[in-house]
Amino acid sequence: MVMCFAPTCKHYSEKHGCTFFTFPTERAELARWKKLIRRLDRDPGKFSRICSCHFINGDRRAPNGVVIFASALYPGSISDKKITANCGVLKEFVAGDLIVADKGFLIAELLPPGVALNLPPFLYNTFQMAL
Repeated sequence: MVMCFAPTCKHYSEKHGCTFFTFPTERAELARWKKLIRRLDRDPGKFSRICSCHFINGDRRAPNGVVIFASALYPGSISDKKITANCGVLKEFVAGDLIVADKGFLIAELLPPGVALNLPPFLYNTFQMAL
């Protein structure tokens, strides 16, 4: 039986019309969730879940349940680099974190010390797939 990890929440399984999410594994996001839940008696474990009743509609999720950072809307034409610099996500990273991004997302000089950026290699004058 799945029970919600939030203190005082009595939701279990999916009988209350809610779904259950695993806690994020990324350190900054996990710390944010723990701070918001305010459960002082213990930390969430590998099998801990939180029910969807504790999330607001603006929360963005990937199909696998992972919370995705969503910045505010920016009007007009603005680069990904400027959005990244201004949205506040960079302050969430700590030394040892790894950002996996698509090629062309050139933000390495914006990252805090010790944060790595992993981009796929550019394929100049080569086939993308083996023949």
